[in-house]
Amino acid sequence: MFHVVGDELVVEEPDGVRTPVASVAGFTMFVVNRQGSRVALQVVGESTPIQVALSDVPAVPTGGVVVVDVESGEVNVASQSPSVGFFWSPDGESLLVMGTDDDLVAPHVWQTSGESTEFTQYRPSGTVARDLLPFFPQYAQSLTFWSPDSTAFAFGGAIEGNQGIWVQRVDETEPTKVADGIWVAWSGSDS
Repeated sequence: MFHVVGDELVVEEPDGVRTPVASVAGFTMFVVNRQGSRVALQVVGESTPIQVALSDVPAVPTGGVVVVDVESGEVNVASQSPSVGFFWSPDGESLLVMGTDDDLVAPHVWQTSGESTEFTQYRPSGTVARDLLPFFPQYAQSLTFWSPDSTAFAFGGAIEGNQGIWVQRVDETEPTKVADGIWVAWSGSDS
């Protein structure tokens, strides 16, 4: 189980043994991939350089989204800018980061290889903006926008005034509108 204790994100074993994963200073939002091997974090608040010097675990900078490898402690920056949500692909190799550009969501996918791809911006519905995005860490544990095979993600929103449900394949530049609607979650199994 991953949780924040004081100024550290820790993983706690069933026997109560805690292992620090990252040093955090501020309000921390995090999402662990299904495999438990990587955790994406965003810290909102002021960094404290003294804490970095006194800690044996990596310090997470504030503002952007970083990914920490749980075993090695390696930290990779998935986004320099704040995000309104981030969601792991089922295979744990890609992170959908929902950046912002004024009142638009600016999605991009960061991959564990270090590659990052930006996709078409969209305006989320009022329902998504009000009911999902402020609580995305909770939703990230119970729903997915990703296809079961981790090759595409879905979203509800308007692109140039065209409201609907869209599917964005990660190997294509433009999304495809698949239905009318405002809210979407992918279901299915890759087995």
